[in-house]
Amino acid sequence: MFQKSKLIMIFFLVTAFLSNPAFDVFAGFSKELLKVQKQLKYLGYNPGPIDGIWGQKTLIALKHFQKDNNLVVNGKIDENTRNLLLNKKALNRIKNSISNSENDYKGACINIPVSELTKNTNKFKGKFVKYTGKIVIMEFATTQKSGQRSPNRIVLSVEDNDKTLTSGLLPIFIVYHGETDSFINDYITIYGKVFGEYKYKNTNMGIQEKLLPRIDAKYLVKE
Repeated sequence: MFQKSKLIMIFFLVTAFLSNPAFDVFAGFSKELLKVQKQLKYLGYNPGPIDGIWGQKTLIALKHFQKDNNLVVNGKIDENTRNLLLNKKALNRIKNSISNSENDYKGACINIPVSELTKNTNKFKGKFVKYTGKIVIMEFATTQKSGQRSPNRIVLSVEDNDKTLTSGLLPIFIVYHGETDSFINDYITIYGKVFGEYKYKNTNMGIQEKLLPRIDAKYLVKE
């Protein structure tokens, strides 16, 4: 009787484990997953290597796609996700929508002189802005144990009226959640929203605390 109960318990534990979305990460090669990875990359997400094998980046990219398209965020290729992601017509509609919304967003961004932004950051809180500058500090995004992804943290030295701003060592602090291969000394253009003043600290660089304008960037373009 004890042996039978033990077998029943093992059966339920195995069933629960296999039904867990996280289990898919350990699955082998899948042709369907290969297509999904290609489509996610086509739409601008980052699924990692296009190899048909589950990985953490694929799981995160799929969840972002599900969230952006009002689907159940379970990290699984369920029926609704499959119908939307592997349907060519639906995919083209999503792609066109993304392109149009990106152009609209960038078009709404203005260039506020950095000297004004630095002098009274909170005055411009919520404004959509665009800046081009040189990366002086780059803290890359990391994936935590919980699966949550921290943003890229960038300090940008921006030119103001053709002259590098000297009213602070670190002119603008950028938070960017997307993927980028930009690095220190690269020039980038960011499009985003002014968050307000931010107390920036970086003990590795010897910066205990510096009050900077913070911009939450939606798009980042490497020049």
